[in-house]
Amino acid sequence: MTNPYLAPEVPSQDPQGRPPGDIWAVVILLVGFGGIMLCQALGPVAWVMGILYKRRCLRAGAKPNVVATIGRILGIIATVGLMLGFITAMAVYVTARINQGSP
Repeated sequence: MTNPYLAPEVPSQDPQGRPPGDIWAVVILLVGFGGIMLCQALGPVAWVMGILYKRRCLRAGAKPNVVATIGRILGIIATVGLMLGFITAMAVYVTARINQGSP
């Protein structure tokens, strides 16, 4: 007879082989999409979250969710866009400062 007052055992994976807390895959996708559409500063956040999620899945012996992989890739794209925007802004600033002194 089992004890009804004990907490049930939580399996390390569900029957489909996904790790627990798979909702983070959707969160990573939303943050990556937000990095593309709303604020590129969210790109590095999605990228790092995707890396951590992939490591956790591999440690648990599960295959990472495709949704999280897509979110990580969107994060990489948003990060590259952020870096290009920063470089462009710096180039415009430096060019304006150089041309400010000349007639």
